[in-house]
Amino acid sequence: MLNQLAKLFEVSLDQLVNGEDDNEVKRVEVSSSESMNCWEFASQKWWLIIIILLIIGGTLSQIFS
Repeated sequence: MLNQLAKLFEVSLDQLVNGEDDNEVKRVEVSSSESMNCWEFASQKWWLIIIILLIIGGTLSQIFS
C-alpha cells in the first residue's frame, strides 16, 4: 500500500514515511560548513543584537544613576 502511495505522489518511499529527503539533509550539511561574516550574522540575528544592546543599556543606566 505504501509503495502504491509513493508511486502515486512520485516520491521515494523514504520521503513518504519519514517526511525528509536525503538531498535536504545534504544541503543543510553543506550550508552549515560555510563561514559567516559580521554583516551576514547581523542580518540574520538582528533581534539578538537588539536584545543585547537593551540589556547593556539598562545595566549601564542603573550603574550610573
